[in-house]
Amino acid sequence: FLLEIHAPDIAKHTKQGQFLIVIPSKTGERVPLTIADHDDKNVSIVFVVAVGSFLWFTWIMRDD
Repeated sequence: FLLEIHAPDIAKHTKQGQFLIVIPSKTGERVPLTIADHDDKNVSIVFVVAVGSFLWFTWIMRDD
């Protein structure tokens, strides 16, 4: 999956290959996602769905 996030404050300080830590719920675990690309305002993340938090993360994002 490719996820593009509009986050200017993060995008201007990031580099390709760094990680973005996502916590999908209040009780969820930290999920490190690798930054694949970025520009001045957006960050692109590519990830593969597995089990656990990744599955939960994709389930929450489907409604956005």
